Amino acid sequence: MKRNVNILLLMIVAACGVSLWQALTGDPAADDATGDMTVAPAPPPVERAEAGAGSPWLGADAANIHLVILNGTAVPGLARDVSLALSRVGCVTQRVGNAPHQEFDRTLLVNRRLDAQQAERLAAQLGGIAVIEEKDSRTHEDALLVLGADYRVILQALDLPAVPSGRAN
Repeated sequence: MKRNVNILLLMIVAACGVSLWQALTGDPAADDATGDMTVAPAPPPVERAEAGAGSPWLGADAANIHLVILNGTAVPGLARDVSLALSRVGCVTQRVGNAPHQEFDRTLLVNRRLDAQQAERLAAQLGGIAVIEEKDSRTHEDALLVLGADYRVILQALDLPAVPSGRAN
């Protein structure tokens, strides 16, 4: 009887170990993320007038776009200021913060869950920034906006002053 219990416990521990290993290393068969990272060329900037008179700048899709905004510059408060401006035009900011480093040369839109046309349209309306396709259905945000040294393009597209308010991210 004791031997049967030991074998059963050993099988349970082995099954848990395999499950833990798959969770930590990622099982490609169960993973929606392709792991491929491609950079699409930056679309040309879109003028606000194209959205149509009386309609929100980003259109009806904006309310369905959930963003994480990270500050990749040394400018304090930049991500927060951009998130507040984007909320006024209909986007939902899930989180703001600082990027892993403060030396991003270019502002990037990392597309996690949007269709390609929607991501390109958003990037165009944010001043023609580059889009990186990095699909990952496990995330809660639709896209990640990393603000770089060229952030003034975004400020201009959102009609923000050239110098952010200085609030902390």
